[in-house]
Formats: sequence, structure tokens, C-alpha cells
Amino acid sequence: MTMAYELGINAHCQQAEIVYDLFHVVVTYWREVIDQVRVYQANQLRHDRPARKVLKFSRWLLLRNRHNLKSDQSVHLTEGT
Repeated sequence: MTMAYELGINAHCQQAEIVYDLFHVVVTYWREVIDQVRVYQANQLRHDRPARKVLKFSRWLLLRNRHNLKSDQSVHLTEGT
């Protein structure tokens, strides 16, 4: 789902129709939204360095399923609230 992918397909397979599956569209959108919210929140916390650090390094924890988190990872997320 990148411009390079589309350009490559269009250059070598002019007749091909590019189709994206719903799963990857939703996951890409979700990751972009999570990142935008994190950046916004980090900017709001620029005067609270410890809280900003927790938020800044929590991207992969936020993307994981809550049920698959280890206990120390859950605590790390809880500390940021």
C-alpha cells in the first residue's frame, strides 16, 4: 500500500487492477491514528518529561492485544495514565 508499489505495478503490469484487502487498510489506518494521537499527547506532555517518555516508548505496547501483554508491560502502560 505504498506509492512505490503502485508505480511498480503500473510500470510493469498496465492492465492490472490494484486491490487492497480490508485487513491491511484498517491496520494501516489504525496505526496512523495511534501514532497521531501519541504525537499529540506527547506534545501536550512536553513539560512532564517522565510521562512523555512513557508515552513515547509505548507505541508497540499500544498496538498489541491487551490480553497478550506481559504483566510488566501492563504496568508500564498503567504508569503512563
